[in-house]
Amino acid sequence: MLPPKLRNVSCSLWFVLLILLLCLRRLEDSIYDFNRAIELDGSNPIIYSNRGLVYRKMDRFENAIDDYTCEIEYGASNNVKAFNNRAYCFAKLGHYDEAIADYSTVLKFDELNIHALHNRGISYERLAKYMQAIKDFSEVIRLDKENANAYFNRGCCYDSVGELDLAISDYSVALELDMKASENQQEDGLEDGVLPGPREIKMQEPDGYDDGPDGHHGSAAFNYQQN
Repeated sequence: MLPPKLRNVSCSLWFVLLILLLCLRRLEDSIYDFNRAIELDGSNPIIYSNRGLVYRKMDRFENAIDDYTCEIEYGASNNVKAFNNRAYCFAKLGHYDEAIADYSTVLKFDELNIHALHNRGISYERLAKYMQAIKDFSEVIRLDKENANAYFNRGCCYDSVGELDLAISDYSVALELDMKASENQQEDGLEDGVLPGPREIKMQEPDGYDDGPDGHHGSAAFNYQQN
């Protein structure tokens, strides 16, 4: 919480102070001050976007959904990032139909959005709609032929529908890509070249705060695993 002498500042300065709190990972404190910023400028979509991200980092997904809904209401109708973020929160709550609807909206505006394709595929998989999931993962692979997650996830779906030869083929490609990535890391001196542990189907989490009242919406990071 900000000291009293700073509580009458403009919304723009309040926003800068909030970002400092977030950099310090003082999430609980930042919620109070986001509330104050919204009192000063209740129709600013970027404030709702960033408070929604804080709620998401705190696993308060219902609150995050409310904020992303406000971001969509007060912002641009084609705000791909807001729909991606809200879809992720719906999926974390097990509301996969709602997640699919939001990811489909993203793809209406950006049909090559790998993040939305991947996570919509997982949402279909959770609903046992394996053929729709396979279609989405296949599109991810078409766009990114070295996406090990997509091969693994599609293999799981093939496994679920009894297409074992196709499943084995996809698992094999995923393993080869993992081994290649491990070798590249070793060559770059990033890690010891140790292969990752057993895979599981996971959502890719969006990430990144909006830049401020004059900023832009950054693209979602491609990784449905928790940061």
